[in-house]
Amino acid sequence: MFLGCAGKKKLARRAELDHINSWVCVYSSDAPVDEIRKFDLAVLDSDSHPDLTELKKSDTLLIGYVSIGEVGDYRWYWNDIKGKPWILDKNPNWDSYMIDVRSDEWHEFLIERIIPKILTKGFDGIFLDTIDNAEYLQRYHPKKKYPMMEAAMVRLIKSIRKSLPSAYLVANRGFAILDEIAGSIDAVVAESIFTTTDFEQSVTRRNRPHEYEPITKQLRSMQRKDGLKIFTLDYPNLENEFDIEKIIADSQAFGFVPYISTPQLDKVFIYTLKNSESN
Repeated sequence: MFLGCAGKKKLARRAELDHINSWVCVYSSDAPVDEIRKFDLAVLDSDSHPDLTELKKSDTLLIGYVSIGEVGDYRWYWNDIKGKPWILDKNPNWDSYMIDVRSDEWHEFLIERIIPKILTKGFDGIFLDTIDNAEYLQRYHPKKKYPMMEAAMVRLIKSIRKSLPSAYLVANRGFAILDEIAGSIDAVVAESIFTTTDFEQSVTRRNRPHEYEPITKQLRSMQRKDGLKIFTLDYPNLENEFDIEKIIADSQAFGFVPYISTPQLDKVFIYTLKNSESN
């Protein structure tokens, strides 16, 4: 009975996402409500966001951000976890700390304290960020490798789903473990597949087809096989209108739903809405 009920809930969530044709990702309490509600789905920072009461009056699905692979010292729960042995190196790009997701203590803290607080604010689901940290720590960390990190991330995401049978779960990237978590999530944000940002130089370049085609092939397979909704998020040079239009067109050609922004994600950009209207 439980499996049948869980399956029906998953089908209902994914059927709802089938109707999502636009989305926005913005992490600012100053983001205009009237602009956000123009989109079908919005990913917002769970701490710094506009008035959810007003947004709930629209049909926009509201997804709250949580970082499950690292944490910033500005989060409300930092004082409760700082100094824990599972707080690892600093991520110089974002000034936050990577987490050893093999820790059961972190799993419990996330599932029992952080995520419930996000949902009680009125969000319809959770955006799972920094999944790729597990792959980095297990395979590419220059000083120390952390075995079984990817398996621990899979276990964590499955535990989150078990604790939230009805909420939408949207994963950011996680391509290395996507096959294993596909049954536990409802959608994937493919961040930076058509563009690459150099944080040191503060420049962005367009990716070539041979760089993104393996990912788009994987995503299209998951789309067909598992019914996952695929969103893309890219940061082109906003002064280059041709690049913006080409990225949007490329994403839509694969059957994905694009959004264009800057790496800071602190403003609402309507390029994709304009594109949809023109079509």
